[in-house]
Amino acid sequence: MKKLLLSLAVALSAFTLSAAPVTVDFSTADGLPTAESSTASTATIDGVEFSFVNCKKGTYNKASYLQISGKNYEGNAYMEFKLTEPCEKFTITTGSNASIKVTVQLTANGEKIGESVLLNATSGNFTWTIPAANQAAGTVYRLATSNKYNSQITKIVFNGEGGETPVDPVDPSDLGSAENPCSVTEALNAASALADGKEINAVAKGTIKSIKEISTQFGNATYTITDGTSDLSVFRGNGLNGEKFTSDDAIKVGDEVVVSGKLVNYKGNTPQFTTGSKILSINGGEVPEVKTVDYTDIAAFLAAANTTDQSRITGATTAVYQNGRYLWLKDNSGVVLAYNGGDIEMPKFANGQTVEGGITGKYQNFSEGQLQMSNLVAGTFKAGAQGAAVEAELIQVEEVATDLVNTYVRFEGVTVTEGTAANNYVMSDASGEIALYNQFNDAKYYDVVKVATGTNLTVYGFVAIHSGNLQIMPVKVTSASGKEVVAAPTFNPAAGAVAEGTEVTITCATEGATIYYTTDGTNPTAASSVYSTPVVINEALTLKALAVKEGMDDSAIATAEYTIKAQTPVTGNEAMFNFAEPTTLDPSYKAEGTEQSYLVAEVPNVTFTNNGISVVSTGGSSTARLWKCGTQGHGVEYRVYNGATTTISAQEGMLIKAVEFTGAQLTALQQNGVVLNNATEATWTSAEGVSKVVFDCVTNGTYKRADIATMKVVFEKSSQGIADVELGEEAPAEYYNLQGVRMNGELAPGLYIRRQGNKATKVVVK
Repeated sequence: MKKLLLSLAVALSAFTLSAAPVTVDFSTADGLPTAESSTASTATIDGVEFSFVNCKKGTYNKASYLQISGKNYEGNAYMEFKLTEPCEKFTITTGSNASIKVTVQLTANGEKIGESVLLNATSGNFTWTIPAANQAAGTVYRLATSNKYNSQITKIVFNGEGGETPVDPVDPSDLGSAENPCSVTEALNAASALADGKEINAVAKGTIKSIKEISTQFGNATYTITDGTSDLSVFRGNGLNGEKFTSDDAIKVGDEVVVSGKLVNYKGNTPQFTTGSKILSINGGEVPEVKTVDYTDIAAFLAAANTTDQSRITGATTAVYQNGRYLWLKDNSGVVLAYNGGDIEMPKFANGQTVEGGITGKYQNFSEGQLQMSNLVAGTFKAGAQGAAVEAELIQVEEVATDLVNTYVRFEGVTVTEGTAANNYVMSDASGEIALYNQFNDAKYYDVVKVATGTNLTVYGFVAIHSGNLQIMPVKVTSASGKEVVAAPTFNPAAGAVAEGTEVTITCATEGATIYYTTDGTNPTAASSVYSTPVVINEALTLKALAVKEGMDDSAIATAEYTIKAQTPVTGNEAMFNFAEPTTLDPSYKAEGTEQSYLVAEVPNVTFTNNGISVVSTGGSSTARLWKCGTQGHGVEYRVYNGATTTISAQEGMLIKAVEFTGAQLTALQQNGVVLNNATEATWTSAEGVSKVVFDCVTNGTYKRADIATMKVVFEKSSQGIADVELGEEAPAEYYNLQGVRMNGELAPGLYIRRQGNKATKVVVK
């Protein structure tokens, strides 16, 4: 048997337990945090004092666990525990859906105990033997994630004897090597044995049997390899040595290839190399030595357009702007974008700071004209002296042209309005209009840029190209005074016809802003009502909102007009949303084009209705969308992303009893903390029936979105419903202020609207 994991502790030696075993079962424990927070929460469980930072209670297949959330808080997510008795060892048990890639680090009173440990098994046990110097009662132990994966812990046993299953810390995922690749049959068998959502590393040798697609736009290919006995798909793999495919003849049927990457069993029935694999050799050839070609400056690098070799710019450049993966550089000859798609470590460069000569990467013409250096080489981006700041070039919209791509520019006196899709805007001046796309909208990856809407604004940004169309990537928006402008408030649900009693939330992307609103169509001011709770729509009205923050200019006034939606005649007891056939939806969409995969429409906050049931999703880490995905076999799918909420509502007089989903990655959906239990077909039920059910999209293993092909909602017509509302004698009384906001708790003296059933009257509270 392989040795028990001891790398983080003293060597295993015989000892006598001096304290009684203590078991802490997180699946039943009270006091676990329900949401991640950087502020510690505490709980005493079975006599053990715990403190949790960026941890939360999770549920999978109705079993609860403690999650240490390294995915979002790498290095700053942990639990601490302290015992009243000495602790000589403890064992944790991982959950049944735990990641097998999470690493954790143990400390005692702030001192590291050994190296970080890989938790490489689900429902596995991992034992720490504590050095004698760290065993005393009252020692504070901390178990923290040390990479970007979430740990999932169901139980801890302190000072237990027996019962532990030793787990070897060596990653079990190695299958084959560059020098000795496995066969396609071996790779296929290994992948077939994997549970959906799990993966292993492998290097396999085979012959290309067929090629489904080579995409020079995205630089990947989908093809099948064989060893004469078995076939295995390579899904969206990269080319030789991990480079992007730049031509459609880089590989051909009959080529013998060695492929290195991650094996998965997609949906539990499709073993394959998943995205990100690379070809190590073609027809027995050695991996070619990467050739580096020197260019004196940016202009020479761009003019050469060398997509074959690695390029090095020998002269120094100057940083213009850096945000996440994006670093714009200039020298006396030109400008270029260095795109850090590989997330290599590099300094944080300030505007005007010298970047020493020698930066190295590959030339790429991305998106039909966005010239950049990609595949950056670590260690070649070195910070130099701080120089004068690079000023943005003042131009008008009509002057934007392809020769200005990657140029730092500013536009004064412009008008900015919301676009039709998330993070898209339209900027206009007297000379014309152009699209703005806010790349820097996700705080997980970037320093967020707030794009204000309104008139007489100044926009700073970079000229960019998307699919051959010129646009501006904004990095700052200010008023004419030079102050930044508060982002305009947004309404959810959006303006339009809504059911009576709908609650509208108003939000502002500018943190710390105060929102003022009116419901009578007049423009709000700082003397108007302060928004604090959702506005209830009981009649047609015009809702306006203004956001204000000290030190910034006020936002533009946002307006939304609402009407009351008429009840829809209902037949039967089902409502079907067939996203795979988007022309059947209301509103309907048409999937056009012949490509295997493409965007049909972005649909954040779009309400789909059918037979008295409505479905709407907010935006998450990406915009909710209808996407044609030829690889899934169901045509178009409704994609909702991590952080999104999908709300299913029934009109008055109906109760939702069940929601049946088909699609892929459905276990990324959870309702009230309970995850859907099947990735391709899943059903949520309610014995009592509800008028509304909300599903949250969360990161679950490798899944960061849910792909919904169909959604069938089963309902029943309430035996009470509308008739009881019409009688209204026993309906609970609700109170609203004159702005339509529902009041909770004790009412302050004043004038209110009292609603009970179908009756509404004005009342005075003294």
